[in-house]
Amino acid sequence: MKDFLTSLKEKFLIADGAFGTYLNQKGRPANICRTEENLKNPELVVQIHKEYIEAGAEVIETNTFDGNVLKLSLFELEDKFELLNKLAVQNAKKAAKGKDVYIAGSIGPTNALLKPYGNLIEEDYRDIFSLQAKVLIEEGVDLIILETFSSLIEIENAVKGIRKIDSSIPVVAEITLLEDGLTKFGDSPDTCFTTLLKAGANVVGINCTLGPAELFNHYRPYFERFKNTLLSAMPNAGYPVTVGDRVVYPVSEEYFKEYGILFLENGVNLVGGCCGTTPSHINKLVEAAKQLEIERKKSTVTFLETTLIKEEEQEDALFDDELPEVFQKLGKKFVISVEANPPKSPSPEKQLKKLKHLKELGIDAVNIAENPLARVRMSAMVYAFYIKTVLGLEPILHITCRDRNIIGLQSDLLGAYALGVRGILALTGDPTSVGEFPEATGVFDINSVGIVEMVSRMNKGFDFGMNKIKGRTNMFVGVAFNPLAYDLDKELKKLEQKVEAGAKFLQTQPIYSEEVLETLAKVKERFNIPVLVGLLPLKSYAHARFLNNEFPGINIPEHILKSLENSGKNFEKGIGIAREILEKAKKYVDGAYLMPPFNRFDIVEKIMKH
Repeated sequence: MKDFLTSLKEKFLIADGAFGTYLNQKGRPANICRTEENLKNPELVVQIHKEYIEAGAEVIETNTFDGNVLKLSLFELEDKFELLNKLAVQNAKKAAKGKDVYIAGSIGPTNALLKPYGNLIEEDYRDIFSLQAKVLIEEGVDLIILETFSSLIEIENAVKGIRKIDSSIPVVAEITLLEDGLTKFGDSPDTCFTTLLKAGANVVGINCTLGPAELFNHYRPYFERFKNTLLSAMPNAGYPVTVGDRVVYPVSEEYFKEYGILFLENGVNLVGGCCGTTPSHINKLVEAAKQLEIERKKSTVTFLETTLIKEEEQEDALFDDELPEVFQKLGKKFVISVEANPPKSPSPEKQLKKLKHLKELGIDAVNIAENPLARVRMSAMVYAFYIKTVLGLEPILHITCRDRNIIGLQSDLLGAYALGVRGILALTGDPTSVGEFPEATGVFDINSVGIVEMVSRMNKGFDFGMNKIKGRTNMFVGVAFNPLAYDLDKELKKLEQKVEAGAKFLQTQPIYSEEVLETLAKVKERFNIPVLVGLLPLKSYAHARFLNNEFPGINIPEHILKSLENSGKNFEKGIGIAREILEKAKKYVDGAYLMPPFNRFDIVEKIMKH
């Protein structure tokens, strides 16, 4: 018998149908571990394989869809992982003995999520799937079928995991779509096929969830685009319907055959069935293939990399622009930003008038805080747009994890980018309990590290779920760092995570001593990242004591407190202290982040004029 890929290039191959739902029809419960049936009911497993072979299937799949270590652990069967997968191959071989049938090792998804939503990282996916594939390959399968994956990032890593242990085993990689023609995470077949072929899949396709008509209609736009690619299709027998105590799939064998002909006529190489299909459905597919009497004329699988790269470059060009000057010079020239809280008003005009002269005084950027202290203010994004368009100053938009879920965060980042915002400061956000609405719900789907990762992925052309977006952003993301943290080692470890995720600069809380500047210089050198030091001018002795005692992360040295004791409440002494720190900062860090106390921008003007 020829190897699987050679046969697939020469002619159509018909795969078997559903195993799990057919097990249910045979009387087995729906909530069992199907892979365990290879041990508990091997005769039934062999019988089902034989029925599909007798129906004319040329490819049968091992009963191992839920046989990965993670899925088996849900049934406390992880210790039998290797045994169950080996038995599955042996049962399939027993059924196929003496027949020209290819045995495919079936691998289904873990359905486990990556951090920060779940506990896995991408390497875990690769390890889990390579482990299962290794057992199946060593036991003698002819190919691997990855099926019913709704996450592109999971199936991509599954392919990579298999390729890590075996570069030659044929791999069929199938995604599953929802009614809108996209995966659960929003990926199109185009994006999925392209990604999976690059990862090392030999055959790409769609299976499960949809019936033959819907699956065909969503497949139709891609037949021409991927005409030089080996394709597979394995639809369900429609949507399941509960009749009494039974689950019934409504699609008849003849109807299934009609769409089988359409798939084959449009160049799909491997056609089979998924949930609800039976040997009778597969027998009709075999009739369809014979009826067409077409031999495969497709040449060696080719992937049109040049065309795809050109198309990707065109998409990237949609949003790939040059960073504003302030971010380009950060680390080369001392940069000054000023914090401007959005107004608690529907009109920003009064605030804008106060900020008008700052650009003339040498301010490079404006930090736009997002509902600081969990208090209601104008949208920080809208205010950032005003700062950029009306004043011509570059905004650094604070984005917090508190008020939006991961969908809303991504939408706002794309929206901010469309409005011209390029600078982002990723923050966790003050808890709602400190604000005006303590009963409000904080979201916190992710932390500040997650926001940095989100921005980094958008800059590469992907959303947070690693789904391709049209074009890519070019945002410059920074993070907060507290050099006076109670546990500095813990703070440094968190900063390391932020830098690894893609942080491009850091900003600190207000500092008041040269010793802290020396610490920041070491941090800057260690992480090779520009530092903007926070400066908050002090109004009076009472103001200084309040900050020192009630704001975590602020430490005002005793000699500064004493110098303010008899200075009054006119900011003059505080302005002098801020000027002194600002001058010293130029020796150690890359810029300053000025925080006008009580929204007094005139204080910033006095510091800048000096």
